Amino acid sequence: MKTTIVILLIAAGMVATFAVRSLSVEPLEEIPFERLNGLTNGITLAQAETILGANWQHQFTASIGNTNYLCVSYHFQYSSVYYYFLFRGHQLAKICVPPPFSVEIVEQNGMRVEVRKPANPIRRVEAVMDANKLSPDQLISDITRRLQDKRDGENLGFVPAFIITSPLLIPRMMFDKVDVQRESWRNQELANRFDPQKLNPGASLAQARRIYGEELSLRRLSADRSIICWGSNERLRKVKSEHRFSKVCALIENERVQQVYSHDFELE
Repeated sequence: MKTTIVILLIAAGMVATFAVRSLSVEPLEEIPFERLNGLTNGITLAQAETILGANWQHQFTASIGNTNYLCVSYHFQYSSVYYYFLFRGHQLAKICVPPPFSVEIVEQNGMRVEVRKPANPIRRVEAVMDANKLSPDQLISDITRRLQDKRDGENLGFVPAFIITSPLLIPRMMFDKVDVQRESWRNQELANRFDPQKLNPGASLAQARRIYGEELSLRRLSADRSIICWGSNERLRKVKSEHRFSKVCALIENERVQQVYSHDFELE
């Protein structure tokens, strides 16, 4: 029997076609491990999509020096098992494990849970640039270990496909189906409206405002440098957290976009 891994479709903050597709329950896509050997430095995003599918999630776009970078993530079966794919220009430069977040322990509903602290997106980009790259063999080995650790921790021999792939499963257990559908479409609307791929490094602040409208927040770093975010503070609690839309944030220097952030890099 072939050893396979399972890809979880993640769509918050992606292009409209992906966002629409993510709102329905879809079968798992089984990818033979040997296909990951094709994830070598120099391949394009389109070639990576041929291997893994188009279900990646934007993390950041940045202009560093005279080079443009795009970082996307792919999730493997569990929302917590994922990797960054960093493209320099149009070619894959590295695959790496996401830098760890700082967490704090808080009380929620009588339980002690870990809550992720907001990250500094500029420093997080730097951490990704400095991160060790994984070869295809190392990626396969790391995925295997992390998936086994998750299964061992859950003490489950099998996780049903409908649990893994449905962004609405848990909400359906708790809320009225009509309310769930209403929030899912609202989530899709916001994901499309605040799609980070609409904004590229080099664009003017005026262009960013024309794309996204009035900013949600602004953090001034210096007289000519700031991080501006667009999005919504709506609480879509009936959509699982890993599928909720992301705010879009941008590092602005001298009225020009230098970096664009979403998901793991959005400024809280």
